[in-house]
Amino acid sequence: MKKAIIIFLVSVLFTASELRVKTSKLFNFNKMENLPIQQQLDLLERLEEMNKWTLLKEVKYSNDIKIANRYWNLGYKAKFKDINDKILKACDLESFIARAHLNLAEFFYVEQRMELSYRHILTAESILLKSTNIRDLSDALILKGQLQYHYGEYFLAENSATRALIACKKRNGLDGQKYKSLNLLGIVNMELDHYEKSLEFHLKALNFLEHRKLDSTAFFRETTLFNIGLVYHLKRNNVEATNYFSKVLTTYDLKNKNPSLYANVLDAMGMCKLESENIDQALPFFIKSQNINDNWRLVYRSIINDIHLSNFYLRKRDSASAEQYLRRGLYKCQSNNFPVVSTEVITELLKLAPTRHPLDVLGERLRDSIANRDQMAKRKFARLNYETIEALEDRNSAIKSKWIFITICGFLLIILGLTFVIVWQRTKQINMRLAQERYNSREKLYQFLLKQASAVENARLVEQNRIAKELHDGVMNKLLSVRLSLYVFCRDNNVRYNSLCFKQIDLIQSIELELRSLAHNLNNNELGQKGKFKELVQELVERYQLSTEIKFILDLDEKKLYWDGIDKRVKLNIYRILEETLSNAIKHSNCTFVQIQFNCIADVIKLEIADNGQGFAKGQSHRGMGLKNINDRLDQINGKFFIQSSPSNGTKLFIEIPI
Repeated sequence: MKKAIIIFLVSVLFTASELRVKTSKLFNFNKMENLPIQQQLDLLERLEEMNKWTLLKEVKYSNDIKIANRYWNLGYKAKFKDINDKILKACDLESFIARAHLNLAEFFYVEQRMELSYRHILTAESILLKSTNIRDLSDALILKGQLQYHYGEYFLAENSATRALIACKKRNGLDGQKYKSLNLLGIVNMELDHYEKSLEFHLKALNFLEHRKLDSTAFFRETTLFNIGLVYHLKRNNVEATNYFSKVLTTYDLKNKNPSLYANVLDAMGMCKLESENIDQALPFFIKSQNINDNWRLVYRSIINDIHLSNFYLRKRDSASAEQYLRRGLYKCQSNNFPVVSTEVITELLKLAPTRHPLDVLGERLRDSIANRDQMAKRKFARLNYETIEALEDRNSAIKSKWIFITICGFLLIILGLTFVIVWQRTKQINMRLAQERYNSREKLYQFLLKQASAVENARLVEQNRIAKELHDGVMNKLLSVRLSLYVFCRDNNVRYNSLCFKQIDLIQSIELELRSLAHNLNNNELGQKGKFKELVQELVERYQLSTEIKFILDLDEKKLYWDGIDKRVKLNIYRILEETLSNAIKHSNCTFVQIQFNCIADVIKLEIADNGQGFAKGQSHRGMGLKNINDRLDQINGKFFIQSSPSNGTKLFIEIPI
């Protein structure tokens, strides 16, 4: 039974493993990339419907994540969000819950809904800190650092990026996360005016890319070259900055493959031209960059363009155009919730305030607005932290309450189980005690009956011995006296009387033999004497040998059978059976030969009595009392017998008696 269960479990595990492999092959999207977009969407819909019937939770939610990511790559972000929302509602596996929160945080980050993004990333981080999933934890810390950078919390962003970098070192295969951590540290230090440190991180990132094979479509190398150029630009080394920007612009088809990066480089080149006194050469770069950002709805970069165009027109002493671009940028900040860039725009507006009298009142408002926006941003950041922590505490409290309830139920079940076991054990002990008492009572009754039977048997044996002694000492002696007297009378020469006397003497001698045999039968104490059983059997065979013309062969097998060690009752019954069998053979078989063979195999006495007589047909052997007597005697000593005979082929009697 155990072997069958083990085989069943192994087959189930093998089937689950095989199903997992087949499913992973089915949801491998590498081969889909060359298909038209509509075919990819149709295939994703079919896979999504198929995945609803997947029984293994881990496989099901893993496939959901893969399908959602594929929708993201195809630009269907709403579908990406729906799948991850469904995972959060239905899933109870924390690893996939954390991954879904991380995906939604990235979605809201791209959608510029920073508050929701920050809530999801904090939830994902709290779950991942308790797991061993270093990859997802690194992604969460990097995205958290980007959000903190967005809110202007540069020191917190630096801390998150550092933690992500430390986590990446604990496991191999996290090259992408390590690069993003180095890149984020370089950007944060650039905002903190730590230019040398920023260059150090960016150069480490560039060196890391040269020794690793990362996805070329992500433009990691071009992004790093652009960031290094920005650092040199902020250090007022526009020549070196221009060299790095030019390297990025030489990338093949960058405008179409990564328009955002291309627009950023153009804008940066414009700033280098503006600060190199090549003012007129700067405007085409700014205009071209802004057109790309507006066409692709890159609002954040469009605001930066507005600030740089404002600086351009200020250098051209066109304050009206400068103010127009700044107000345009401020409107975009307020519409899209960019507090950090909004502060920068307001600061640029304040630079214009002293040059024009109508802006004096606006300058005061703008100063107040800067302070208010800074406070609101910090409050919002603190509130998000507080609300997320509170939500996590509520969740943990609910989980704790659930586990307390489960623990109490488990404890009660254990108590009920123990109570049942105790009651069952006590009942079992009572039943065992009653059974033992019944057994003891039966044993006592059995012993009593044995004693009674033994007493009856002893009394019977004593009486038999007394009768045998009386026959031997009384009747036998009287018959002997009569026989001797007759011998005396036979001395006369009267032939007639002599003939009668000899007949009477033969009759008396025959009566003596029968009485002697009867006395031996009654007095079975002789069987207990050493060597007596052998003598009695031999005497029995010799007596039949002398009284008939049948040839008897006797084999007592004294090498294997130690007759003195066998129970007296067994020997008595063997003797009676042998006597009965030989008598039947003499009376009924008309045989001339009888073989008696004893043997002992595995503590079993085997007796075989065979004659060469006339035999009998099947069913004919049950008519007399002889076989019934043999059967009764064998029952007393747990023996058994069977007969092999057929007409004219003699008879064989096989007897088996355990000792």
